[in-house]
Amino acid sequence: MKTFRTIALGALAALASMATLTLSPLTAQAQDTSAQAGAAVDVHGDLYDAMNEGIDDEMVLNSLVRQVAEQISQSSPQLATMEAQNPGLVLELIQALRPVMRDFRDRGQRKYEPQFVDILRDLFSDQEAVQLAGFYRSDLGRRLLISVSANVQAEQAIDQALAETDITADALDAGDRITVNRSVGAFMAGLSDEEMEEMASLAVRMPSISRMPEFQQRSLPVRVAMENEPLSAEETRLIEQAVISAFEKYRERTQG
Repeated sequence: MKTFRTIALGALAALASMATLTLSPLTAQAQDTSAQAGAAVDVHGDLYDAMNEGIDDEMVLNSLVRQVAEQISQSSPQLATMEAQNPGLVLELIQALRPVMRDFRDRGQRKYEPQFVDILRDLFSDQEAVQLAGFYRSDLGRRLLISVSANVQAEQAIDQALAETDITADALDAGDRITVNRSVGAFMAGLSDEEMEEMASLAVRMPSISRMPEFQQRSLPVRVAMENEPLSAEETRLIEQAVISAFEKYRERTQG
C-alpha cells in the first residue's frame, strides 16, 4: 500500500513547480501596473498568486495521470499482466486517487506558500513584483502558463516515488528542464510575427524576468520538503479506500 501512497506524493511533485519554472526571457509584453505597488496588498504574495492562476490544474493532473499509469505498468509485472489482460486497471487506480492528490497538493501549497513568497520578496522589489504579476496575467503570459500545463514532465520524480525513496532536487530540476524546453517551444510556435517582436523586447523592458531562474533554484529545497511531506492519517485512509475501490471495479469487470 505504501507504493500507492508515494505514487500520490510523486505525481503531485510537478504541480508546485509549475509556478517556479525557468521562463525564457523572450516572452510577451508585460502590463506595467506599478501604480498598484503602493496599494495595501502584499505584492509578492500577489505575484505568487498570479504565477499559479495561469496553471490549468486539471490539465496538469491529466498529464501526470498518464505518466504515472505508464510507469506503474512498467515497474510492476503483476499490474502489467493484469492491465494487458483487461486494460483499464491502472487508469482506474490513478483516477481514484485524483481527489486525494488534489487535496494533498492544496494542503502543501498552503503550508509552504509563505516560504515561496519570502524568496520572491528577497529577489524582487515591490515594483518588479507588480510588473511580473502583470506579465503572468497578460494574454501571452497566460498562454505561456497554459503551455506549461500541457507539457509538464515528472518522470524522475515519479520513478523515485515508485521506488519508495524521497524525491530529490535533481529529479525536480530534471523535470523542470524538460518541461521548460517543451513548453517554450510549443508557446513560441504559436506566436504571430507581431508577438515575436514583443517577445524580443521584453528582457530590455523588464530585466527582472531574467532572475526567474534564480527563483527556481532557490525554491528547490522548499519544493523538496513539500513533495516529501508525510501524508496525514485521513489521506492514508482515503488512498487505501481508493485503491480497494479500483480493484473491486476491476474484479467486477473481469468477472461480469
